[in-house]
Amino acid sequence: MAAALRPLMMAHAARWADAWNTMSFDPDFEAQIDELGSRAKLMDELCAANDRNPETLRKSANLFDAEARANGGRLRDYDDEALFNHLVRDLIAAGTIAPTSELDGSCNSDVGCATDPDLTVGLHDGGPAAGLVGPVGRREGPVTEKPLCN
Repeated sequence: MAAALRPLMMAHAARWADAWNTMSFDPDFEAQIDELGSRAKLMDELCAANDRNPETLRKSANLFDAEARANGGRLRDYDDEALFNHLVRDLIAAGTIAPTSELDGSCNSDVGCATDPDLTVGLHDGGPAAGLVGPVGRREGPVTEKPLCN
């Protein structure tokens, strides 16, 4: 897993990582989606520049909730099922994450899942950011079979 926000570290992740995580600190969820979508497009280009199929890189993103601290640490997308499902759909459409059968909706106390049956992505409880994990493709070398969480 490589966490990268800027082009240099993203290039390293495109070349070496099995999984890549990114996030945006914009206080507006819609602006985050746009930023993460642009970054995902750049990551696909960086993979291609390294002769790597972008589908072999697992992509994940953290959603930052700028209002969480003022709300006692409560995340709006945790509390609002419709908002969470909306954000997941937008992240999928932006190419930042993708639905995956590896996350089958059988959630435990540490992992929540989108409630829309068409969305099987994980929600990972790790403070004021919701981690959304996309699928992993296959490539030569070891591949983690379980979803990678930050």
